[in-house]
Amino acid sequence: MRGILHPYLSALIGLFSCLTIWAQNPNDCVNAVLICGTTAIGIEPDGAGADEFASPNNFAPPCYTFNNNTVWFQVEIEAAGTFGFDIVPDNGTDDYDFAVYGPVTDCSNLGASIRCSSTNPQQAGVSADTGLNGTETDTQEGPGPDGNGYLQWLTVNAGERYYILVDRAIGSAGFNFNTTGSAQLPLAPEANPVTDLESCDQSNAGLEQAEFDLSPQIPLIQNGQPNTAVTFHASLNDANIGINTLPLNYTNTANPQTIYARIQNSTNSCSAITDFELQVTSEPNFSTPDDLYFCDLGAPTLVTLSIFDDQISSDNPSLDISYYSSLTDAENDLNAITEIIIASGTVTVYFRVTENFPNGASCVGLGQFLIGAESSPLANALPPFEQCRNPDGPTNFDLAGQIDAINAGNPPDSYQTFFYFSTTDRANDDNRLPLNYVPQSDGEFIYIRVIDPVSGCFTDTQLELITHPNPQPSLYPNDLYCLNSPDALILETEPGFAYYRWSTGEEGPDLNQISVREGGTYTVEVSNEFGCTTSVNTEVQVSNSATIQDITTTRFEYPNNQVEVVATGEGDYEYSLDEGPFQESAVFNPVPYGFHTAFVRDRNGCGIVSERFLVLDYPRFFTPNADGFNDLWYIEGLETIPQARSLRIYNRYGKLLRQLDLRNPSWDGTLNGSRLPADDYWFELILEEGFTVRAHFSLKT
Repeated sequence: MRGILHPYLSALIGLFSCLTIWAQNPNDCVNAVLICGTTAIGIEPDGAGADEFASPNNFAPPCYTFNNNTVWFQVEIEAAGTFGFDIVPDNGTDDYDFAVYGPVTDCSNLGASIRCSSTNPQQAGVSADTGLNGTETDTQEGPGPDGNGYLQWLTVNAGERYYILVDRAIGSAGFNFNTTGSAQLPLAPEANPVTDLESCDQSNAGLEQAEFDLSPQIPLIQNGQPNTAVTFHASLNDANIGINTLPLNYTNTANPQTIYARIQNSTNSCSAITDFELQVTSEPNFSTPDDLYFCDLGAPTLVTLSIFDDQISSDNPSLDISYYSSLTDAENDLNAITEIIIASGTVTVYFRVTENFPNGASCVGLGQFLIGAESSPLANALPPFEQCRNPDGPTNFDLAGQIDAINAGNPPDSYQTFFYFSTTDRANDDNRLPLNYVPQSDGEFIYIRVIDPVSGCFTDTQLELITHPNPQPSLYPNDLYCLNSPDALILETEPGFAYYRWSTGEEGPDLNQISVREGGTYTVEVSNEFGCTTSVNTEVQVSNSATIQDITTTRFEYPNNQVEVVATGEGDYEYSLDEGPFQESAVFNPVPYGFHTAFVRDRNGCGIVSERFLVLDYPRFFTPNADGFNDLWYIEGLETIPQARSLRIYNRYGKLLRQLDLRNPSWDGTLNGSRLPADDYWFELILEEGFTVRAHFSLKT
């Protein structure tokens, strides 16, 4: 009958556990696993053993045929009480069944089972956990959906023996078995933990093998416990069952290799397990010390080499350490030295580490480190790092741009430069400042360390960061320039700044104002004594006095004539007639005939222009047909205008037809007594001072 212990036991090593001493697997009742104390164990069933129920005194469980993957447990009661247990599948789903026999004396006289459970947890809709507890009252359940997986626990007496048969009906995982109740079971011995064993590879072939003496571990595991024996095993399964004991002088087969130690009580067969490792090394476990440098050494210095022992051994007292001036001496363990004198330059020190193991083996390791005298790097003091305040956000100082100047005179790319907010941060190398740094105040010192990363030698300095304010100039935001002005427009900002630069190209230290004669956007950049600049601008609007292009009588309706003033220019104009109120419209109505003066004023104040004009009312047509209506063409009211000098009639081609008598200024449409055809004709009225009015009219038949 075959069976193996589940790997779950690896988590229980060092806890109390107890297994039988037989060298067979626990599929058969005679090889049942002895349950000791209250310690849980893990089992993985593997096949079924011999048929115990072939014996006439053993009766098969009535609830299930136990012939798949079985495990037997043996329970010895040392003190009366209640006894229960839990069978917990590792995967939470496998179907485990069990039967309990007893009290009996041995496996040949089991009789009938006193508990039997074969509930299928999937079909019953219950947990896969099964066993005995103090709340159930039934003693048998199953198969299939019958039951809930638990039966009534046992009331037991001292000296009684019970056997528990467990079978995995469905599934492939192992299970965890733990006891409950008040009854006392045999106590297992304690497997005291021990340290790992180390040795050196003696094969010189890289096999990582060595012979280990396991016997010194035995008294440490027993720790004075009487009636106990210790055996060593290569696997947890072998240790659990007590088979395949290793020799005390054992050569490892893996590196590292776990050895399982089984301590068994000879009076009750209970056992416990602990483990340790066999580790094979090709050289001692040591550390290479940090190189030692003396900075700016003024005189030769004697160095006692034993100061490196602790770094090399890492507090391992079993290491022997010696020092040498050459690698050859270290390899051959010749001419060991204990001290060295350092004056300048760098010296290589070689060391030899020897570790002796209890089995007589020893490992040797070699190493080296440097001891030197170095000069500290230069750290140049710089003038204050001055910068103008950023008006749009934080003012960043580019510390990276200062590194070359700080390191001037040092070999290029040899040293590291770090910046700190305080001398404390610098001393502890804490809180290094970013190379793109925003100071916390307008005037601030930062602290600098230039360090040789190889030797650790360093030099400190400091740098003042100064943030200067920017100038605050002003320009009138909107200026107006009259193009008709004889004077230029003055753009002006505050005097007293260090320098002025205008967008016109003009610049100078005292040029706080300029003259302009054109509109547009003008900018001035102002610098203060720190070289900080600020720019402001202004928009110059232009305007101009008007030019009167024409004054037209747009409607002759005596006496309600309508006049429009046509003015052009860059300004925004308003209009007045005969010094009356100004209006936005350039049209005036009513306007009587006669002389008038039109005024055009720029709203921006660039001046007023005026022009005198004459309004006449004349017929637009006449019909000289002797019907008594519109037979004559004349200018109404001309006799009231003393300035009139001449009135002439022209045809459409500009030929003078008639000069009228101003005392009787009318025309009958004839030339030399002949009637002229219907057509457009022109008149020209000449007034004093060259004032002339021209217009056309029609002759209709």
